Amino acid sequence: MGRLAFHLLVAAALVAPYAALAEARTVFVATPAEYAAAAVSLRAGDTIVLKNGVWRDFDLNVEGQGTASAPITVRAETPGQVILSGRSALRLGGDYLTVSGLVFRDGASPHDEVIAFRSDKRVANHSRVSQTVIDRFNKPRTHGAENDIWVALFGRDNRFDHNHVEGKITPGVTLAVRIEGEDSRPNRHHIDHNYFGPRPPLGANGGETIRIGTSHNSLSESLTVVEANVFEGCSGEVEIISVKSGGNVIRGNVFHRSQGTVTLRHGNGNLVEGNLFIGGGEANTGGVRVINADQTVRHNVFVGLKGTGFASAFTMMNGVPNSVLNRYHQVKNADIHHNTFVGVSALLFGGGADAERTLPPIGSRFRDNLIVGALSVEALSDLSGIEFRGNVAGDRIDLPGFAVSKVRAKSGGLTPPHIEAPAGVGAPRDLKIVRREETGVAWYPKPDPEVKTARRTVQVASGAALAVAVEQAQPGDVLTLAPGRYETDILTVRAPLTVRGPATLSGPFVLNGGGDLTLDDVSLTGAAPLIRVDPSDSGHNYRLALTRVTVEGGGPVVTAAGGAFLASIDITDSRFTGLSAPVIDLGGDGALTGAYAVETVTVRGSQFTGFDGPASKPVFNIVRGGRDESTFGPRVTLEGNRFARVATPAHLHGATALTLSQNTFDNSGAVTLIREAGAPRILLDGQVVTAGDAARHFDYITQK
Repeated sequence: MGRLAFHLLVAAALVAPYAALAEARTVFVATPAEYAAAAVSLRAGDTIVLKNGVWRDFDLNVEGQGTASAPITVRAETPGQVILSGRSALRLGGDYLTVSGLVFRDGASPHDEVIAFRSDKRVANHSRVSQTVIDRFNKPRTHGAENDIWVALFGRDNRFDHNHVEGKITPGVTLAVRIEGEDSRPNRHHIDHNYFGPRPPLGANGGETIRIGTSHNSLSESLTVVEANVFEGCSGEVEIISVKSGGNVIRGNVFHRSQGTVTLRHGNGNLVEGNLFIGGGEANTGGVRVINADQTVRHNVFVGLKGTGFASAFTMMNGVPNSVLNRYHQVKNADIHHNTFVGVSALLFGGGADAERTLPPIGSRFRDNLIVGALSVEALSDLSGIEFRGNVAGDRIDLPGFAVSKVRAKSGGLTPPHIEAPAGVGAPRDLKIVRREETGVAWYPKPDPEVKTARRTVQVASGAALAVAVEQAQPGDVLTLAPGRYETDILTVRAPLTVRGPATLSGPFVLNGGGDLTLDDVSLTGAAPLIRVDPSDSGHNYRLALTRVTVEGGGPVVTAAGGAFLASIDITDSRFTGLSAPVIDLGGDGALTGAYAVETVTVRGSQFTGFDGPASKPVFNIVRGGRDESTFGPRVTLEGNRFARVATPAHLHGATALTLSQNTFDNSGAVTLIREAGAPRILLDGQVVTAGDAARHFDYITQK
């Protein structure tokens, strides 16, 4: 090649990127058809601007070949002013693609995912979704609904950052890192500065907020970084983040009032460091659960976590000999060091130890950690494989390697608390944690957990007036009834509401949307079921309270349609006589396969009489089948009640906790708990059996 030709070739190579940039287009589009036309020939550096407005049924497909210096961009004209509703979704395929400023609301995806880093033709690499909102974009919540994943990361080197995600209530993880294909591992994705808002308990497996990999490919490396995010009220199941691959980093995140733990479920060589876990008084709030080999947990701060068992502030599990990929591999070479625990409920070593999980942790270290405040330390297996050294606690702990010293902590809100303790133990005192306002987007409000509902008292004197008052109720209303009988059709409750007597009500109630219900000093009659709970598409888990309620004959009192879920049922000082069906009947579709319909049931000071006919049903029929251990409920408390001539006080299939305290059984059968998985926590305290078989007020049956 001659010198002139060579110089011309070099010049052309240098000019080419600038020529491409010069040819880059910025195109404004106002309809899906205009977008489709503009997207046919996307080139490096091109930008498509979606004009402000509601884009209904918009299947947004972004495909092309950008470059690091000239990505292909699709963005909102004004961030937050482009709303994708109805059957809408976003899919990316190609390299160096960027999408930003969108809001998914008032609809659901027509695909398996709302946002997928994969199109019909190819995965996405070096691509980014930022400044985007997914708010309650749920498929219908009915039994048997398909998995509804909101974000799926395929390909390599992608980023999901500064997004706002809240209100997921359907089966399926909120965000999944997929590593099934060779084109998606190792992937090196970066998930950072996102706000993951409330996700209520699902009542089944599949409620994780983030899952990285699956058990099938768990011995592969993902190398994903989850960094500087806020997880608030992410309580779908026992795993907030489920790590099922190797080489991942969970760093600098805040977990606030979120039930469950960061779980190193499968895969090896993961790192959990510099995170802040704050319980905020919420039940079942936990920290980190360790399984498998070469895991490191360091420099984390755990504050006010109320969880126990698998949801403890820290759990190290037992393993299964020759474990298959989807069970529990033995903990080996875990290094747990320089963490701070303040006011937490429990630490658990050898978690899950049973006839299958017989292998205790080995070659592991729990060192230089700091514990402030009293807590329960539970060891369910041999601890000789864990070296305890250099740890400091404010109170005596019955483990080797713990010194007692004067330690104090002052609350830091959503920042690490101020610690006074010996140097060299616990998390770094200058640990930097992401602030809530640094996550998500500035233009979309984060939910306020302290919002209080106004309380109005509405006087009601007739059935017609009651129907109107229920229909027009505002959150927090108290409907006070004049004495008498109220004949109504179905009363649909769509907001938190109290109905207070004394009065007799003949119309059944239906809980729908955001409708909680408290009934106080009323008698219920009429067509069964007296209270039905429908699925909520708003992200709401219902609360039902019955106080001084009387029911004679008929039943059932409480049922739930498939897909409905109650956070709690509380029955206090109430009377139920001669019913032919259960007071609570929650054993319908899906229950035997792992779904269930209520998280906690608490019954105190109530009487149940005459459930002993030839076709009598249990007073409480609550079912949660399946062998998965990813949920917290159902949890049942029966305290200070009287069962007279009751064949079966309760049939509890798969309950995770049962408290029987100070109940009286008069010519009655046994409370039955059928275990399928895990080890239910059972407390039996001071029952009184006045007639019948005194040894049979409780039956515990292990399902084969």
